[in-house]
Amino acid sequence: MNLIYLFLFFISTIFIIYSYGFVLDKILKLSNNNYNFGEKGIYAISFLLSISLIIHFFIPINYQVTIPIFLVGLLILFWNIKSIFIEINFVKIEFVLIIILLLPFIFIKYFHDDFNYYHLPYLNAVFSYKIILGLGNLNNILIYPQNAWLDFISLFKLPIFENNTSYVLNASIFFFFIIFNVEKFKQNNEKLLKIFNALLVILAFVLFSRLKDYGLEIIPQLILLLVTYFILEIYLNKEIN
Repeated sequence: MNLIYLFLFFISTIFIIYSYGFVLDKILKLSNNNYNFGEKGIYAISFLLSISLIIHFFIPINYQVTIPIFLVGLLILFWNIKSIFIEINFVKIEFVLIIILLLPFIFIKYFHDDFNYYHLPYLNAVFSYKIILGLGNLNNILIYPQNAWLDFISLFKLPIFENNTSYVLNASIFFFFIIFNVEKFKQNNEKLLKIFNALLVILAFVLFSRLKDYGLEIIPQLILLLVTYFILEIYLNKEIN
């Protein structure tokens, strides 16, 4: 696949995900500052995962769903472009550096070993049908709980790419994880939190150095690492009886 197309898809997934997090933050007032590009991305991932599960319960997640998801995300992005670039400016050097570090991952097309085994069959089922009750009678691996992340990935299927870029979503979520920790490192006054953010970044690059070798489990693993950060932040910054 054309490398330019892959790069544009990678960048677009980052900004589409972020745009939904931007709106979610405005509505629910989730953050306490304006410089949290990564945090808003994490919120959006949880939100879009829930949306994908709800949609799939009633209708298939096909192009009639995915194209509007992209278009709405783009409209949000262009409508709030000034505010968004102010946030990016806070981590502009790190933003570009992480993008560059992840380019080999998205350019070297290589799917996880389980892709043809059950990722692709499940993605095809999600695209063609609403939730199929009793699907496990055909193959119980098609109802693994971790397959919920394939519903999320299905939201980003576009005609020009089909299922050939599903692995790029791993890189997009990994990007938000790293940016989150970079922003927190720059904002935190608590030395222990800074050290913890640095350790999470180091751990992520060491543990997930070969992103394609990880299947659907990489997303919940990264979120669990963020949960450990929030637990530590609450413990250090809040009075506990």
